[in-house]
Amino acid sequence: LDDARLSHQYQAIECVGLIAGTSSDVKVRKDMIWKLVNIATKKPKLTLLCRRACERAAFLLGFRCLDDLYDDLAPHLLVKWVESSRGLCNLPILLTSPFVTKELCRRFPNEILLMVTDEGGWSYDFWRMGEVEGDEGVENRLLDERVLPTFLHDIGPILIPLILVSPTIYGLNGEDKEKNFETTTYIREYVLTLTKEESDEQIAKILRFHIRDIFGFVFVLQGDQDNTALQDACHNASQYLRRCVSDAHIEREGAKQAFLVLRRILMLHCKSFSVAGHGEMCLDPKLFIDGIKCVSKQLTKPSSDRPCAGFLEPAGSSLTECVVIVKYWLSKSLNAQQRENASGTFSLLCIILRESIEDHTIQSHELRFCLLSFISIILEPENSNVCPSILESLKSVLGVLFSASNLEHLAVDTTSTLHKLSLSLLQVHQNAYVSFYRICMATFNCFQFNQKTSRGLLNGIDDTENLEF
Repeated sequence: LDDARLSHQYQAIECVGLIAGTSSDVKVRKDMIWKLVNIATKKPKLTLLCRRACERAAFLLGFRCLDDLYDDLAPHLLVKWVESSRGLCNLPILLTSPFVTKELCRRFPNEILLMVTDEGGWSYDFWRMGEVEGDEGVENRLLDERVLPTFLHDIGPILIPLILVSPTIYGLNGEDKEKNFETTTYIREYVLTLTKEESDEQIAKILRFHIRDIFGFVFVLQGDQDNTALQDACHNASQYLRRCVSDAHIEREGAKQAFLVLRRILMLHCKSFSVAGHGEMCLDPKLFIDGIKCVSKQLTKPSSDRPCAGFLEPAGSSLTECVVIVKYWLSKSLNAQQRENASGTFSLLCIILRESIEDHTIQSHELRFCLLSFISIILEPENSNVCPSILESLKSVLGVLFSASNLEHLAVDTTSTLHKLSLSLLQVHQNAYVSFYRICMATFNCFQFNQKTSRGLLNGIDDTENLEF
């Protein structure tokens, strides 16, 4: 009976991993991966099976390793964990360090197999590191306790603003009141795990370090006028930050890190935006642009020397820099979904480009660089799936560029670049024509083959319908 139950659990976990790796619905993929993490948390004995299923899903989705999958799904998984109201110390080692579990399985397969199949079940004694020197003398520490601080430090840019925004959302929605929790619960646990000291000074130090991440969340979410719960959550997060950190320090660090806040907003647009109590949110691109404008207005920064500067320059950045960053994300995409997300962020920059052209706040060299970026993206073979959306953005940019008000100075200054762009578009058209021709010929050859082989071995008979059986 025990063997049958274990076999059933194994097959069920394998099916969940296959669904996560083959489903065309992004939400289903994320939910299945979270299901595996949740199983490994509730039943540590099944950790190795869940790890194998997650690794297979990562391979099917085009990721190089399990760490890449977790990095891509980190916002969703952390939101699910916060919604479950479980402590950070209970994070499973499957999530905190898949590399450690892989090395243990590779180096100690027999020991782990005996531990899992033994009647006593899973035991954390195997993961104990033995006696190590700690802050309070010699102590025994588990392996997951050693890797947890590193994991929390790496996910801090996502986790800290998520913690500050999430608790008030639960309270305002009035749902799951039994699971309601205070902001300080997770913050103090996070600080205690990283610094081994639970004090207001350490909390202020951690919040100062993540000011750019907090502002990136708040500036985007506070612009959603239709969601009062999110606005109140952002207001409470700002108030909590100001209670822990002085206004002078916030203004000083905000001015220094304004360009990092802008990058964080772009990263939030590139990755899925999730908030506890609301799940994954599909926000209007205008909210991200308004958030970037808030960075320029609310964070003190010396004004640009240029009289007609756009709203990116006061934030310590430029459109050229943003395009370079997004192009880098696009080139580092591991699968079609990541490439689509990065192209969506590039389309967001195209909206900013159109506004800059209409407001006459863009210089000719910036415009030329942006047009050259279009050329490099559409000519890249890996970007063939996102090429339609990129061309749609290019069409909108050229429509604004060739308007009567901009035709005199900008269009004339970018004539040589426009010639290169025209040649590139012709090349894209030729490549599309050749690809379409190959598909048609392959279909036609397949059709001809089916016609020739439809009579089977009856080559000498013209009409097979007249055969008598």
